[in-house]
Amino acid sequence: MAQYLTTGEDLTNIANAIRARTGESSSLIYPNGFITAIEGLTKYDWKGKDAELVDTIYDDAIVLSNTDLSTWTPSSTVKTVFDGSSVSTNSVTVNSDYDYVVVTDVCISLQYTGTAPNPHIVESYGSAFAYIGARPNTYSDYINNINSTHTYDSAVTHWLIIADNSAGNKIITANTYGVFIIANSPTVSKTNYPTMSISTKLPNLRVGTSGSYMTSAAFDALDLSNSKMHIWIRVFRTAHDNLFNGAWAHFRAMGDKIHNVT
Repeated sequence: MAQYLTTGEDLTNIANAIRARTGESSSLIYPNGFITAIEGLTKYDWKGKDAELVDTIYDDAIVLSNTDLSTWTPSSTVKTVFDGSSVSTNSVTVNSDYDYVVVTDVCISLQYTGTAPNPHIVESYGSAFAYIGARPNTYSDYINNINSTHTYDSAVTHWLIIADNSAGNKIITANTYGVFIIANSPTVSKTNYPTMSISTKLPNLRVGTSGSYMTSAAFDALDLSNSKMHIWIRVFRTAHDNLFNGAWAHFRAMGDKIHNVT
């Protein structure tokens, strides 16, 4: 095994880098102190601290010919052609020691018979995020800092649509035009609290004509048997500091600061 010389200055630089990540200022004794500190480093991403996949609830494609789009008369009045709230999906059992986020991702790939008339949508994407965690249930709970109720925040949905415009050039919009989804929030059962059950729902598919992105002629040219909506629903768990609980902590800190002003 190769041997390497490490100076005291090198170890100080490594220790400073570790302390910068942990926020601690105490001395680190080499090597065990370094090892312990590194093992204590947490992983953060947008879902929260130490996000870990719990379960993939749904991973399947729905052919658009199996939706009400096949009988819909194109109109600028937006209509739901697939009601995901009525479709049962698997539930996942979780524990209140963690926070959770349900991530619903959708990719809609449209195929056309012959040459698609412009403008028309090529692909449509959507992602929805629903955070689940404890919160105060009553005024008394808030005063006593008791988080007793597990519930979900309203699902936040983002869209991205890729289309060919009237000139045949690719354009992108992040709005609700043509073909897009609306997420349905999950439900949480607390019957066996602190063990809970998260039940998810598929999203709704919404359609409506648009002069800039998807005309009636484009809808009429759709090859519904080869157009699909692929849906992935995943449940992640995090430490108790995801967006949901972070918002409550923010409110508490703000209230304590203002309430205590004399």
